[in-house]
Order: sequence, then C-alpha cells, then structure tokens
Amino acid sequence: MPEAAVSAQRNNLRKVVIYLMKKLSAASNQEIGEAVGGMSGFAVAKAYQRLKTDLSKDAVLRKDVETLAGKLSRVKG
Repeated sequence: MPEAAVSAQRNNLRKVVIYLMKKLSAASNQEIGEAVGGMSGFAVAKAYQRLKTDLSKDAVLRKDVETLAGKLSRVKG
C-alpha cells in the first residue's frame, strides 16, 4: 500500500478514535490529544468536527462508527 494511503487511513482512524473518546468518555480535548499522540486540544476539536461532517455525508461510515460505539458502550470496565 502506498505511504500516502497508509497515512490517510491512519488519520481517518485517529478521527474515529477521537470521536468515540469524546462521545463515550468525560475526557477533555487536551486529555484526548495526549492519548492519541500529542495533539493539541484545538486539533482534537477540529478532528471531531471533521468526522461529524464526514458522518453526515457517508452512511456506511456512520453505520460502522455507530456499530463500534454500541459495542464499546457495552464493555464492562
């Protein structure tokens, strides 16, 4: 797989992780940023907003993220 494709995939995965962390936890943007590799709180907020936009346009992505969120919300800690 070309390096650019891997980088894009990693970025998309990071946005999903940020979205789910914000949705399923009480962590602040700064805490989430530290957990995903040292992003600033502002960068976390932007990534979250971008994924929300992507979810509104992409039904397959929305279904996948909702399914994953459902599975994660049932995890006992």
